[in-house]
Amino acid sequence: MHQDDRNAREATDEYYFGPDLLVAPVLSPVTQRAVYLPEGNWIDHWTGRCVGGRQTIAVDAPLDRIPLFVREGAVLPKIPEDVMTLVPRSAFADRKVQTLDNRRVYEIYPGREASSITDFEGRTINAQPRDGKLTIAGAPARIAIRWRFSHPTSVMLDGRKLADMHQTPDGASVEFTHRGTSTLVWR
Repeated sequence: MHQDDRNAREATDEYYFGPDLLVAPVLSPVTQRAVYLPEGNWIDHWTGRCVGGRQTIAVDAPLDRIPLFVREGAVLPKIPEDVMTLVPRSAFADRKVQTLDNRRVYEIYPGREASSITDFEGRTINAQPRDGKLTIAGAPARIAIRWRFSHPTSVMLDGRKLADMHQTPDGASVEFTHRGTSTLVWR
């Protein structure tokens, strides 16, 4: 990626994790490090600070978190935090082990450009953050949408207002049952 950007090519201690995450591991005993951000706008995963690309910046690197940047407008597919393994439940005698179920999480980061992803189960997620719209098509699931560093005040699902929106200091979230095609519109 960024083959025509000499600084990106020479950044040997940074890497992409998928197309939208830029990871900058700390390789020496320091509490701050330099990170080169390639073309585009980047959001600090920990603070929500938006930074323009094609520049080197100094970032804090405390022991408990790795410098991590998310491409502006990205949609990150995730599994719930309590899932301990992707191995089927039938493979475990211990029922305390939380295996993958039908819940899925999609985190939406602020941005202006439309983006599209396909998750590991073949669902397509098309986001148009400028228009406040997200369309999901594919296998049924219990879906949680999390807006990182954004606080919509109302969300419509297939034309119906969702009343159960949860606000957090770093964003908002809603949950719903997806049955094939779902369209969310938020303000």
